[in-house]
Amino acid sequence: VSTAFGNSAHKTNGVTTGTYKISEFHVKYHRPRFRALWMLVEAELQQAEAISIMNSTDMGEKAKGHSLEFAVDIWGREQELWFFVRRAQFDLHDHVPEGRTRDKTLNKTIGTLGFSYLPLKDFVLKADYSYVRNALDDEDDELAFSAGLSF
Repeated sequence: VSTAFGNSAHKTNGVTTGTYKISEFHVKYHRPRFRALWMLVEAELQQAEAISIMNSTDMGEKAKGHSLEFAVDIWGREQELWFFVRRAQFDLHDHVPEGRTRDKTLNKTIGTLGFSYLPLKDFVLKADYSYVRNALDDEDDELAFSAGLSF
């Protein structure tokens, strides 16, 4: 469990007070060849109306989301090959100031299937496919390839 909060104003003209708060809760379950992760996040922004006017946009007052992921090591050897599946849903405009318009493209559901190959303990190669949908159903799916190094 963690939370972060602070001043959203930063002495900007037109926004003199206000705070933001982001809270998250997550649960991890790890076994030698199986992993599961569940996460829940909520955020609040005070003075969203003033920030919206100042930036000519519609800022959300509240955002929320959750994610669930399962992964299994297919090989069970020193060089690991993990297959994972993830489902995430989030809405960055869960609540907007009165009179502002909710951006339905910021309400998304993403389903992901992929592989993580670890030829070395601290080096990973990843490939995944994400099925992306928003409330207007105008998103493109994504195919991603990446590499990572832990040091």
